[in-house]
Amino acid sequence: MYDKRKKIEKNWRLVIILSITLFIVIISQDIAREIVVFNQELGDLKTDLVNELKDGLEEEVEFRVTEINRITDNMNSQFDRHIIETISPLKILVRLHQK
Repeated sequence: MYDKRKKIEKNWRLVIILSITLFIVIISQDIAREIVVFNQELGDLKTDLVNELKDGLEEEVEFRVTEINRITDNMNSQFDRHIIETISPLKILVRLHQK
């Protein structure tokens, strides 16, 4: 009777140890899967952020180029007007001198 009882206790101990081991393996598998999914989502987020920053930077550069072109066109037009205003009196002087 004593041997049977020992054998039953030993078998139950083995069942408990195997159950705990199985539980730990299942939990470890879930944790590993969550880590892999998290890393994939983190990589996707990084890619999305880089693309968004790149697009925003391209838009900003295009805006600045347009703004600089507008400023230079305005400056050229003002410079042209200034030259014409400066030369006009000289034209009159040259015409007067030629007469």
